[in-house]
Amino acid sequence: MIFIWRGAGGLAILIPIAACLIMNFGTAKAFNETTYFQENLWPKVAALWLTAIVSWFVGRYLNTRPARTLIDRNTGQEVSERLVHDFIFIRLEYWGLIFAAIGLGLILFRQFS
Repeated sequence: MIFIWRGAGGLAILIPIAACLIMNFGTAKAFNETTYFQENLWPKVAALWLTAIVSWFVGRYLNTRPARTLIDRNTGQEVSERLVHDFIFIRLEYWGLIFAAIGLGLILFRQFS
């Protein structure tokens, strides 16, 4: 499988991995049970919502930074360069909304199943 990202868009993969590891480690220590994360729904949803919050704010910060202005030596023209941070052509901040929706979907699916 090929993953396509520009700029820091690869964080859309790294942030959820880090959130799940943190939540897994935290619940294992707090509840003194190594399989607590795997057996319960709320730590997974909390990890997804933590991912959503971090992705949203990091994406907004990175994608709203001002463009860099460069001057061409040969022509003297100004060129603006703005780096886009996206993963699979979806901006990093919108991945935050996707992760939040997945977390909500997990809750609703569990509720109605």
